[in-house]
Amino acid sequence: MRSEPWKDWSPGVLCKNQIKDLYDSGYIEWEKEDTDGSSFDLHLTDEGYELLHGTIKPCGDRYHNILKNEKYAKKLDKDDQNTFTLVPKRSYIFKLRERLHFRKEHNIYGQATAKSSVGRVDVLARLIVDGMSSYEGFARGCISGDLYVEIIPASFKVKVKEGKSVSQLRLFYGEPSISIVKVNKKEDFNWLLSKDDDCPDSLCVDLSEINVNSRFASAFSSLNGEELTPIDLWKKNGRGRKA
Repeated sequence: MRSEPWKDWSPGVLCKNQIKDLYDSGYIEWEKEDTDGSSFDLHLTDEGYELLHGTIKPCGDRYHNILKNEKYAKKLDKDDQNTFTLVPKRSYIFKLRERLHFRKEHNIYGQATAKSSVGRVDVLARLIVDGMSSYEGFARGCISGDLYVEIIPASFKVKVKEGKSVSQLRLFYGEPSISIVKVNKKEDFNWLLSKDDDCPDSLCVDLSEINVNSRFASAFSSLNGEELTPIDLWKKNGRGRKA
């Protein structure tokens, strides 16, 4: 077992074998079977809280101190199906199974993203790492800590439960900016840009009306979330239905 497996690594996104090296060396806890090669899922525990006064940004301290303060957070109870129901426009925090155990200075960075299935039902999910003062990752200097995820449903009631994942983490050796593909010539990224003469060389949203089931519309809004049954976030095709 190597104490610092990254000594011979090149900067960039870590692959599955490198993540496994960190696991085998005791630097991270994760479920090895739940990876797509360069990122791995983060799994909820059954320890959940509602933030009573809205979002509380990470501040470089142990987030546990906020969650245990009754002025700021209330512990959630599971229902008979061992699930938690989250209502729109409220902020919730769940502790994650995965942990970091960096015992000395290192050059490992992490960036998290919500799973696409979560974003499609208008739910915000952001990683919180002990010792960090910003969301969605950790930087050099983060020595050890618990991981949490903040979940904010925007439109619908949703359900979550222990062992399921709403976000994933990608690890880097060196700053993540090193892995960004830089484009220097306009011709190299023209395929990303609008061809509309009204807004050349820019990304655009077309708000012209189209016929949808004999109704003309340019956008849609959600129904009242309180009138729908909760959406199970662990189901890829879960849909709310009239109560």
